[in-house]
Amino acid sequence: RSPPTLPDDPSSVRHLYVFVHGFGSSGARHGFYVKQRIDAATLKKGGWTYICRANSSSWDVGTFWKTSDGIYEGGQRIAQEIVTIAAEFPKLEYLSFIGSSLGGLYSRVAAKLLFGKEAIDQETKGGKKIARLN
Repeated sequence: RSPPTLPDDPSSVRHLYVFVHGFGSSGARHGFYVKQRIDAATLKKGGWTYICRANSSSWDVGTFWKTSDGIYEGGQRIAQEIVTIAAEFPKLEYLSFIGSSLGGLYSRVAAKLLFGKEAIDQETKGGKKIARLN
């Protein structure tokens, strides 16, 4: 899988919109439409949309299996992917999730892992911040 295409000026991104697809789907199905619409409305204001690929596969059967191993596992993959992509944006301040169907549940788990009490406790013990978000 190829790396995501970043905006021309990553330092201009202050608000990251993360689209997470649902069961047996992939970002290619309708995520690109969502990305196009959100980017058109927010890009000039420092927004950028990222289509999560942690639960996707280039092959539909592979996507089915990645979305059927549990909500917590899918949420963990999403959280890890967000940590990686957020590091590309030095001025990131806001993170919004857009979840389609099961993607909404994955997003809730990812948010808890990224910003829940355990994440905050880990940060106070020298853990890593996600961009400037924690």
